[in-house]
Amino acid sequence: MPKSSQISPACIKEEDNRVRDENSVLRKRSELHDRSDQPCGHVAQQFTSNNGGIGRQLSRFPLKDDATRILNLMAAIMKPKTLASTLPSCMTPSSSMTKADCVDIARGFNYLTKTTAEDGDAVGEFLKAYPAMQELSERYPGTFEDVLLLASVRLASDNKKYALIRLLFGALLSTFDSMTDIYMIFVFWRTGEKVYAYATVGFIMLSLFLQVLFVVLQNRKQPKGKIIKECMCVMSLTKPGVDAYRVAINAEDVPGSICSPRSEMMYFKGVELFAEAIPGSLVQSYAFLAGSNQSSAAVFSLAVSVSVAAFTSTTISFDIDMDRIKRGHSPNFYGYIPDATSKRVKMFLYIFLLSACQISAKIIACSLCAVESSKIVLTYLGVDMLLFFVYKLLRRDYQYWIPTKGCVISVVIPLLFRVIVKSITDFTGLLHARHPLELGGTYWTFTLVSTPVVCFYFGFRYLSFVASGDHDLVTVLKSSQVYGTIGSLLLVQLISLGYFLKTIDRKFIKTFTSTQTGNQYCENIFLKSEEDEHKIYILSKNRHKWRRVESQVIDWLNNMILVWQEEQPEWYNDQVRATIPDWCVRDKETLHMIRVSREERATIAAREIAKNRRRSVVAEILQECRLEMEVVETEVEVREAVSDSSSSDGKWGNSSSGEGEATMTFQSP
Repeated sequence: MPKSSQISPACIKEEDNRVRDENSVLRKRSELHDRSDQPCGHVAQQFTSNNGGIGRQLSRFPLKDDATRILNLMAAIMKPKTLASTLPSCMTPSSSMTKADCVDIARGFNYLTKTTAEDGDAVGEFLKAYPAMQELSERYPGTFEDVLLLASVRLASDNKKYALIRLLFGALLSTFDSMTDIYMIFVFWRTGEKVYAYATVGFIMLSLFLQVLFVVLQNRKQPKGKIIKECMCVMSLTKPGVDAYRVAINAEDVPGSICSPRSEMMYFKGVELFAEAIPGSLVQSYAFLAGSNQSSAAVFSLAVSVSVAAFTSTTISFDIDMDRIKRGHSPNFYGYIPDATSKRVKMFLYIFLLSACQISAKIIACSLCAVESSKIVLTYLGVDMLLFFVYKLLRRDYQYWIPTKGCVISVVIPLLFRVIVKSITDFTGLLHARHPLELGGTYWTFTLVSTPVVCFYFGFRYLSFVASGDHDLVTVLKSSQVYGTIGSLLLVQLISLGYFLKTIDRKFIKTFTSTQTGNQYCENIFLKSEEDEHKIYILSKNRHKWRRVESQVIDWLNNMILVWQEEQPEWYNDQVRATIPDWCVRDKETLHMIRVSREERATIAAREIAKNRRRSVVAEILQECRLEMEVVETEVEVREAVSDSSSSDGKWGNSSSGEGEATMTFQSP
């Protein structure tokens, strides 16, 4: 090659640098062009770092002029401070949306997400409520709805995460409380205080008996094996964990059961409160004041029992209020728990302190009075319970909401559940008990107001008994200790109640003074609800609660049931069908269609499973046959190759040693 045509290394390096600089300029121009054409792209990538798939969805399509508005909307949706207790109104078109409009619309999205049962339904209602969102949905069909659906799922997953932590923590606390009770039984037995040991064992057995009774009632339409399995979970003290697991995986309702898995878990917690936690705390507190066992272990066990009782009571009220379906059909009662995470944590603390202070003050006061005479405490509890039943009978609200059949069952079941709920409310101040189907708002407030009077009176009786000198107590409390402890607890309770009332929406305050009965509550749900999904809720309640509108319910049901069978709305599932009483359906063919449809679907599903199993078995057999055929074909090929090589040995006998070694190597297999 001529010397003049050669290129020096310096020239090559200079040319590489020039090309690299040009590529860098082109890349920057391309990025600027992308940002001008898709102004949301780089912002969406930043949004992705905190919100996962939502940002990726935003960068999928050209938002152009809508980028800033939609990003402001999505940022507002993810802020807890943008939540609302009612649906905000905003009729601004998408082209005129301001940042304030985005905040209002985001508050509406969060409100619909919390009050609608399904995420897809929440998105649909959201698009209908705001014209700007409908315009964006039409401008970007499918993609904009996907972004909203991801945001809805994200919000729901955040709530489920905190709920799951609280759920598992509650289950662990319940199990730990049972273990401390068993430990105290051994302590009482070892120290010779066998009466307290027997009492604690008796309360544990009562709790197990009531739980087994509720299991049988809940699974009365299930096979015996299912009932036995559930009873074994109760007897092995693993029922709290099993219930927590079912709620965590969002297990479906069992057709024919009286309540959902979440409600079942809450009722089991209530039974533990009534039969184990509260009476067990009373026994341990009385043993501490009147007995000789005042060890740190006894104090620790008592503190655990009180804390578990308060936590359980708070969780029951908390979870029931946050139920989407209940918020849908009773928005004037459910929904006092705010949706903002920070406010929700504060609300949980307020309710916990309210419950913990009430149960502590009530247990201490009852134990102090029992030191003088347990008959006084039992008389007070009996008269208070009798007054409650007189109140319910006078208002014709004795029947409980659980459907019952037979005269005896219709008397026993309300008696049992009314006693349980009333006892829990007396000691823990259960907020949900102000529901018209339970105590009612007025009686709940009466119970709360009467607590300080009873506590101070019992404290006064204890001090009078101590002053008389007719006792053999090891430890005697002074008046400052008695009144100071009770007064401090009631003061903290009052402060917690004040902050609670300040935090909730004003419309819920009237539920604390409501005189509405359970019958009136059920009737109002049917008469005032516009959606069939909410109206049919009345069928899951005791017939006595809606007897006055029975004819209207039957007429409405028979007019709509064929429509539901044809359209099959999402809420019209097996659980809802199971709540429809046979006597409400006039047409026998329609009733047969309702009852058989579930069985037919189960049969079809069983047939499909069997068919798939047969197909899988046949496929496995065919696969084995193919493998065997391949093995046979391979053996035949090898034999043919060996025979061919053997027949050629005569021809290859004079070949070189390397070729002979290759032949022997081929024949060795």
